[in-house]
Amino acid sequence: RDAASEKYRIARKRGTHVRRIHIRQRYYQIRHNGARYAERNAGELDVQRLREEYAALFEMPEMSEFPYTLDVFEQKTFHIKKKLSELKIPNKQKLELLQNELGKFKFTFYFAKNSINDTRGEGDISKFPYKPISSNRRKWLKQNMGVKIFRDNFRVRPYGEYGNDWLRLGDRYTTNPSGAGQRLGGYYIRRNQIVGAVEISRIDNKKLEDKSSREGLQENEVFDLFKDILIGIIELFERDRNHIMYHLSQLYDKNNPKGKTKQEAEAATKSGYTEENYQKIVAGYNTIKQQLEENEEELSLIRNLASTGLVITSFSHELRNIRALLQSRYLDIKEALENIIPNEDLIQRGINPYENPYNMIEDLGIQFHKQYQYKGLRRLIDVYLRTRLFEKRFEEKLHKIRPEIILCTTSDPVYSIAKVKGRIPLIVESHSICKRTLLVKGFCQRFRTFLLCKGLQKSTCIVALTEGDAKEWRNIHPCV
Repeated sequence: RDAASEKYRIARKRGTHVRRIHIRQRYYQIRHNGARYAERNAGELDVQRLREEYAALFEMPEMSEFPYTLDVFEQKTFHIKKKLSELKIPNKQKLELLQNELGKFKFTFYFAKNSINDTRGEGDISKFPYKPISSNRRKWLKQNMGVKIFRDNFRVRPYGEYGNDWLRLGDRYTTNPSGAGQRLGGYYIRRNQIVGAVEISRIDNKKLEDKSSREGLQENEVFDLFKDILIGIIELFERDRNHIMYHLSQLYDKNNPKGKTKQEAEAATKSGYTEENYQKIVAGYNTIKQQLEENEEELSLIRNLASTGLVITSFSHELRNIRALLQSRYLDIKEALENIIPNEDLIQRGINPYENPYNMIEDLGIQFHKQYQYKGLRRLIDVYLRTRLFEKRFEEKLHKIRPEIILCTTSDPVYSIAKVKGRIPLIVESHSICKRTLLVKGFCQRFRTFLLCKGLQKSTCIVALTEGDAKEWRNIHPCV
């Protein structure tokens, strides 16, 4: 079944008289008996931070009444009743005429931000107390975003396919792309922030008929009303979130100096001309000017970073090509040296192994980069074989050179080196942030991280670039 093959999982409860809308931080439940029943599950904001750091929010008159009190947030759910006639639907007459013909359906949707870019404030002050966002959410949303339709548990395509915005959520957003905290009213969610499903049936929704081509539903008046009702339900959520975020933004503006200056300037423009009001307007103007300059500097920095990223990508590509060429040419260099002075002559003269050019240019010939030409199980097998070969050749090199110390500047071979080094001290120099090195996703990467930690624990010492990073590495090794 197409429904069973969907990667996202949306909770559904059976029942002939129940319609539901689930949202990540808001959850609405709709009944068919005229009264619509809604439930909000606050999962977007950190309730503990709301209680401890944003207590003044609930002293505002607009946030001191149901359903916006702190008690409601701590309970995580609340219940309200709405009629379809109370939804924001363009044509109320069409609703009265066609509501019964539309029939019963179930609507479930989740809202989820794919990034947090509107929380920054002055100093340590955050405008919105968001909960942390998982690093793989953006990928999950890209795979599952959109509102899909299921008829009797079978998928009705193309609704909810990638690029199919049949509810025109994207068009609504472009008319007013402002954030939820900027002003009251007119806030619209983006189409890439919603994952949902509508369940209909041939028995209850006879007017929602398939096209003759079996690709979608017929575009008739009932289908238009169907879309209007779904948008009206989504608009309930938008108003709810807009109300909370706007007043959080107002609290932030009130508490930080720049926001307070702007509010005083705005009030002064409505109070008539006085010397005091004039000074407030001038201060507000200077504050806005300063913020615009800061935004311009930030935008310029972002442009420079984008250009730098392209340059680094280009250099990386060229260096990768040079590396591949050098790995295949070290034999040619070795042959040229032998024509000048053989390695045996250098050994007879008692030259130090560290100064022997043959040891300097000699490559183990493992070529780990060739693993990336394979995928899946074949890559794992290739990595395993190359790792075993590396351990064998590296151990032979250790017996040949007999170094007093081993310095490793990359994480990949740490486990193998620690395995064959014997009593030789191993110093691992970290050129990357600890969290970035260890917090990876995917089975293969996690397995490599496991081996890296085992190797690091057998090393003598870890060298970090910053004291802050050293504190993180000390969770792995005591000597950093």
